Amino acid sequence: MKGVDPCTLQTLSGWRSLVMVERYGHLSPDHIRRAVEKQLRGPWPLPATELDSNLTRLQDEASRAL
Repeated sequence: MKGVDPCTLQTLSGWRSLVMVERYGHLSPDHIRRAVEKQLRGPWPLPATELDSNLTRLQDEASRAL
């Protein structure tokens, strides 16, 4: 969340693979929301309710993938 690349986090944490970075390097919901807003912002921003719904769906999918 502070902009450090995953390979550096892997080295600093002593993890053997990037899979461990993905497993333990969780992002806060606010950080994910800001990234989604930044990437998907078009001429008309998504309504907050639609953004919340999409964010919840993405978090659920990420949880099931682990």
